[in-house]
Amino acid sequence: MIIELNSVACVFDTTTKMIHPKYQMGGYDKLGGVELDKLGERFINEMSEEDLLKINESIPPTNYDGSIYNDLLKYRCVKSKF
Repeated sequence: MIIELNSVACVFDTTTKMIHPKYQMGGYDKLGGVELDKLGERFINEMSEEDLLKINESIPPTNYDGSIYNDLLKYRCVKSKF
């Protein structure tokens, strides 16, 4: 499922856990993107609370390998927003 993140002009793919940039004319860059776990603090600080909650509500509590998934709300820079 694709979730739009309007605050950073990107989309989040819930199946691959990747953030992809959106095109101005519609659609998004399917080949370019960053894994959710590899997002930088600066990028996360630019995201709205609404977009952070959209991501956290859409990801399963575990990774594909069965380990616990670290959601974005655990990032130090995100905690200060709430």
